[in-house]
Amino acid sequence: MSDAQRLLSILEQRGWTLATVESCTGGLVAAAITSIPGSSNVFKGGMVPYSVEMKIDLLGVDQGMISASGVVSEGTAEQMALSIMGRMGANMGIATTGVAGPEPMDNRPPGTVIVAVAYGDPAHIISRTFCFTGDREHIRRQATDAALSLAVEILVGQSI
Repeated sequence: MSDAQRLLSILEQRGWTLATVESCTGGLVAAAITSIPGSSNVFKGGMVPYSVEMKIDLLGVDQGMISASGVVSEGTAEQMALSIMGRMGANMGIATTGVAGPEPMDNRPPGTVIVAVAYGDPAHIISRTFCFTGDREHIRRQATDAALSLAVEILVGQSI
């Protein structure tokens, strides 16, 4: 069973819903989820606010925090995850931001990816920074796998 299948199964058992917000993965997390029959029972939807302006305007990510820490930061990823969860009325929000390459960004090398998962009520949040290798597409695929894996890990480890 894939992590996407496990995630949907656990969410459905709990009666929870999911929303995603993706930057560096460009919708690959949502695509992995929606490729599974029955995902509409759990998946509310996703957004791909790729530009900094859209992260601020659509999600309400704090511009001062982006200026201080960069768009590729745990703070940005966490605000994205919390925002999508709240805006879509979901029990869990998954966010990705990072540098798929080939050029560095925010003084971060290509392959730097941050995944944040917000969940529960009141909301808890866990974020992790990863350093992947390979070309742009390989980095995006690894980031997608990491996002799904982290969400499953959180649900399996929590007795919510």
